[in-house]
Amino acid sequence: MSYRNISAEDFDDVLDKGVYIFSKDTAFANFGSPTTGYGLLEVVRHGSYILQRLAFHSNSSQKKETRQRISFNNGADWTQIDS
Repeated sequence: MSYRNISAEDFDDVLDKGVYIFSKDTAFANFGSPTTGYGLLEVVRHGSYILQRLAFHSNSSQKKETRQRISFNNGADWTQIDS
């Protein structure tokens, strides 16, 4: 499994299975609402299916948030699981 800091990367492009850390002080390009923060991105692959799950602390709302997307074509939208 991969592990690295992905702070400068677009989460949509991190598709190798693994667990990644990040810290963003600019808005996440992937989400509709402006938010910054730090946390973990987990990527699980099975065949052509990809599960990406973010768990992070939002500097904007001062809350923990979890978002995910499940895709077989890398084009699914991120959905918020909880906050």
